[in-house]
Formats: sequence, structure tokens, C-alpha cells
Amino acid sequence: MAAVRKWLLAEPGVQQIYYVTGDADFVVVLSAPDVDAYHALMSRLMADCPGVTRFATNVALDVIKRGLTIPVPE
Repeated sequence: MAAVRKWLLAEPGVQQIYYVTGDADFVVVLSAPDVDAYHALMSRLMADCPGVTRFATNVALDVIKRGLTIPVPE
């Protein structure tokens, strides 16, 4: 687990990392210029971190809402 965290933190394309419960250990938001670059990144992850045995990919097709504001009552 520590090796995967270290690897993800060092990877420039990784924008966000969330440690989560459920079927996955992490949700990672990353940016890649194209599918080939993404495939190369994930191949490196699998080669560099033998503890990673599987991953699932979700591709964002559109941004519906994006923001980081937190509503604070007056």
C-alpha cells in the first residue's frame, strides 16, 4: 500500500488521490493526453507496484458540475 501511494504521489499526471472503502482501495483522478499515454502510465504502475493486481477505468465524457466551494450558513 505504501509503495502504491508513493508511486502515485510522484506521478505528474496524477491530479487527485482518494483512499476509499468498498471494492477499490483508491480512486485516482489523472490526466493523460491520449489513450496510448494512459495505457503506458497504467502499464508502468502494474510493473512498478506488484501489489497492484487490477484496476478499473472510468472516462469522463462531460463535466456537468465542477467546484470546490463549501456552503457555510451565515
